Amino acid sequence: MPAAPTEQTLFCGTTNGWLIHIDLRTGRYEKKGSHSDCVNGACLVPSSTIVATGGDDKMIRLTDLRMANANRPVGVHQLKSVVFSLCADEEALYAGGEEG
Repeated sequence: MPAAPTEQTLFCGTTNGWLIHIDLRTGRYEKKGSHSDCVNGACLVPSSTIVATGGDDKMIRLTDLRMANANRPVGVHQLKSVVFSLCADEEALYAGGEEG
């Protein structure tokens, strides 16, 4: 799998807490950094190899796709509510949750 995302890359979260990284050209997929509950949102941080995920465990996890052991996040942030969606630009990460 390419470490750097391309336009042929798809990320999706699962109800059992995994981030799935899919190469649409080959159909190959890998499980990446996990949550303890459902993953509701995933987004690629622009111009990087970092994927941010958020979910029912009230955590935002940052996973670097270049790391050999991508199941270990490079950053974790605990929130007070469930995370429903994420988006990022070059300067910030935005999360939507139960409390706005």
